Amino acid sequence: MQDITHSGEPAARVVFLFQKDYQRYNDGNMSALAAFQILPHDYYPISEAMAATPKSHMGRPHVMTKPTISKLRLAFLVGCSEREACIFAGIHRLTLYRYQDKNPDFCDQKQAWQTYLVLQARFNIAEAIRAGDVQSSWRYLRAKHPEEFGV
Repeated sequence: MQDITHSGEPAARVVFLFQKDYQRYNDGNMSALAAFQILPHDYYPISEAMAATPKSHMGRPHVMTKPTISKLRLAFLVGCSEREACIFAGIHRLTLYRYQDKNPDFCDQKQAWQTYLVLQARFNIAEAIRAGDVQSSWRYLRAKHPEEFGV
């Protein structure tokens, strides 16, 4: 920063973003508008460290990381609801919904994980029926055909 008088105007604080710009301005190789920004004396710009921080790395880090998705997967595979899975993974339900909106493939995968336990239960019932378990057979028929086998 330097205080200068420009074309007879009152002094202003001048901020050069790079030292080379200041040198080019002094050498006459750069116009005044391209070289610097004229600011009133009472203006104090952000620190040099903040000005040097790249914009792409600012903000909050992503919550939906591989470990978080693995926790969600495990919770859905054991039959947890969305609420329970989010609590287990340590995220808010809205975070899950936003992630699903941005990643439709994840939504399909989540549905597959949620139906896994039901499929496993069906296989277990089928195995018990094939093994001759009459009680399992009756429960299955009552559940599937209540009009015919219901009590």
